[in-house]
Amino acid sequence: MLTIIAMNLVGTIVSHGGLDSIADRLDPNTEKYEQLSEQKTINETSGNLYSYGGMALTVTIKNMEVGPTDINGQPTVKVTYGCRNLSRRAIYPNAVADSIVTQNGVELRKAVVTGYNGNLDLASKKIKSGETSEKVSYHVLSDMQTPIAMQVSNFRHKNLVRSAFAFDGSNETLTRIDYSDVPEAPKVDKAAFVEDGRVEELNGTILHFRLDSLEIQQNDEDEPLMVARISWYLENTSTYETFSYHASVNARQGTETLDQDYLYGDDSSLILRAQADVLATSIYAYELDDERTSVKLTIEGDDTVLFEKDFEPSSGTVV
Repeated sequence: MLTIIAMNLVGTIVSHGGLDSIADRLDPNTEKYEQLSEQKTINETSGNLYSYGGMALTVTIKNMEVGPTDINGQPTVKVTYGCRNLSRRAIYPNAVADSIVTQNGVELRKAVVTGYNGNLDLASKKIKSGETSEKVSYHVLSDMQTPIAMQVSNFRHKNLVRSAFAFDGSNETLTRIDYSDVPEAPKVDKAAFVEDGRVEELNGTILHFRLDSLEIQQNDEDEPLMVARISWYLENTSTYETFSYHASVNARQGTETLDQDYLYGDDSSLILRAQADVLATSIYAYELDDERTSVKLTIEGDDTVLFEKDFEPSSGTVV
């Protein structure tokens, strides 16, 4: 009889989300952490991030230093930070923390550095309750003069830990500075920005975009790609957001939807985020089925086509 009861109990646990759901209900910090996750906090260098399900971290931004060049020879910054698990159970830090490293109000893309395999990323492994794990990331620099800022927030963007570093005169050393000393990012000239379309969200955020170019390039395997470069900026948002949060880009040859590829080595990417009123560029690359058939590029928002262009791969012309 006890065996049957135990088996039924296990079945109940599994059917309702496993052992973690039991841990959530037994954790007295669950409700407290959820309340704290909605409270606006800004901490310099070190502070706590809270989330649902009794999850929380103490994040400490330890250091930034000039890193090695990436595999394309571009300069990088190495960021080191620590995450201490305040939860009652082991968790992945990326279940709580969202990190972004920026220059001039635009996110720096992750760098591929020789000898680094990603084992120190936020998602690499769980941290036991009460333990601290050191994390490292590399990012491609946009220049060697502008201060570099890092923000780590919970996913509700209420709890924030931030820090900033500036180059010395030799461009070889980075020194921590007050976050308030980071210069304001250059703002887009809205009057001069001739847009091809916009997306207006219910929360008041507006995405403005313009197709700058369509062209043929080669990927690492010398296969042809159609590459679209899109300039854009956001209005009325307090968080860093990317183009793909608000609009989608698709390409078709005939009835076939083309697969996306990654144009490696370019400083722009569809995943890079920017702050409000800062001009950014996103790049979308598509694997062509052939170099003869016309390609139709569409930009959509809320399943509505906002913009479309035809591209002739054989001549490189946009119709």
